[in-house]
Amino acid sequence: MAYGVAAAPAREREGEARAGLEFRLGRVLERARLVVEKLGAEGHGEGPERIRPEKAIAETSLLMLAAWASRPGEENRRRIDALAGDLIPWARGKRALAGLCFEPALALEFATGHICLKRIGRPDAAFDEALKRALGSQTAGSRERPPHRVMEQEWLRAGWGAREPETEKAALRQSVLGRTMDLLGGSLDDGYAFTHALMYASDFGMRRMRLPRPKHVAMLEAADLLARCLDEENYDLGGELLLAWPLAGAEWSPEAAFAFRVLMRAEDEAGVLPAPGLKPELRRELAGADPGREALAAGYHTAYVMGLVCAAAMRRGGIPDGVHGRARRGAAGLMMRWITGQGPGPLWLREMEGLSEADRDALAGMVFSVALRRKVRERNFGGMLALLAEAHGLGLTDRPAASQAAEMLDRVRVFGSAVQ
Repeated sequence: MAYGVAAAPAREREGEARAGLEFRLGRVLERARLVVEKLGAEGHGEGPERIRPEKAIAETSLLMLAAWASRPGEENRRRIDALAGDLIPWARGKRALAGLCFEPALALEFATGHICLKRIGRPDAAFDEALKRALGSQTAGSRERPPHRVMEQEWLRAGWGAREPETEKAALRQSVLGRTMDLLGGSLDDGYAFTHALMYASDFGMRRMRLPRPKHVAMLEAADLLARCLDEENYDLGGELLLAWPLAGAEWSPEAAFAFRVLMRAEDEAGVLPAPGLKPELRRELAGADPGREALAAGYHTAYVMGLVCAAAMRRGGIPDGVHGRARRGAAGLMMRWITGQGPGPLWLREMEGLSEADRDALAGMVFSVALRRKVRERNFGGMLALLAEAHGLGLTDRPAASQAAEMLDRVRVFGSAVQ
C-alpha cells in the first residue's frame, strides 16, 4: 500500500489502493474457509475461553456479508461464493436447527449465518419457517440484553425481513452511541459496545444512520480510544474502532489514516493482524498456510477485523494516500517529549519516524491523547496538569479526553480536601 506518492496521478493511486485492499480482503476470505472447515463442527477449547462453533460460523457469515457489500472484484466474488457454500451446511444444519428448537430466546443468534446467506441471495424457505416458529414462541423474548445487543437483535430481524424501527431507535438512544464514553477509566468492553452498535446502526455501512448526538463528538471519542489501542497494540479493538469512520460516513481523520497504516504494517510484519495476547508460536502458525484449530480459535477474530476494515474502506472509495491535517508547527515534537519509556516502544512510534514533519504535526492531538492516558494510568496528577497546560497552548485540548481529564483533576482536588 503506497503512501505519500504525490507525483502519481490520483486515479492511478486510487487503483493501487483498491488493489491493496482487495488483496488483504482476499487473504482474510481464504483464512475464513479454514475457520469453517476446522471450527464449524465443534469449535475449540473449554470453559469461558471456548470458541463455540456457532460463534465461528456467525462471525464468518458477518465477514462474508461485509465483503459481498464492498463491491469486490471478480476474484473475491468467487471467494465469497465458495465461502457461502462452505457455510451453508453449518449455518442451516442440525445444530442450528436444534438451537432454534430448544433455545428460542437465542433464535436469531443461531440464525445469523442463515440471515447473512439470505441477504447475499442464498435463501432457504424451510429454515425460514423454523425461525418463524422459534420467534413466535412465548419464551422468544425472555433473554435480557444490553442496548448494543438489542441493536444486534433488531439488525438480524431487519435482515430477515421483520424490521421494527421503533425498537431500533429506542435501543440506539440507550446505547453508548447516545452517551459519553469514559476514555480515561472505562473498560475496553465499552469500546466494543461502541463499535458493535455502529455496525448494527449502519448495517455495516450499507445504510445511512442518524446518531442520537453530534457525529463529530462520537468520532472524537473514537479517535481518543483508538489512540489508546495503538499505544497498547490492541489491534482487535483498534481495528473495530477504525471502522467508525467509514461506517459513520465520516471523512478519514489524520488519526484514522495513520491507524490504517499501522494496522497494515502490523499485518505485514506478522503475516496476520495479531490478536492481543496471542502467543508468538500461535501467531507464526496462524500466518502459515495450514494453521491448527488452536491457532485459528485464538486469532481468527482479529484477522476478520482487518477484513471488515478493508471491506468498509472499499465501500467508501478507499483510504487516504497519506496523513493529512493541520497543527501548529513542531506540536508533535513537543508532545512526544511526554512519551517516555525504554526499548523500541509500540509499533505506532516506529511508524511515526517515517512521516514528514508536517504529517507528524497533524498527529499531535493523537500523541497528546496517548501521553494523557499514560499520566492517568500512572496517577501522575501534576504531570496531567502540566500536560494539559502545554497542550492547551498548542490548541490540542478540543478533545473529549482533555475535558474528562480536567474533570478528573477537579474531583481529585475535592477528594483531597475531603480526606484532610
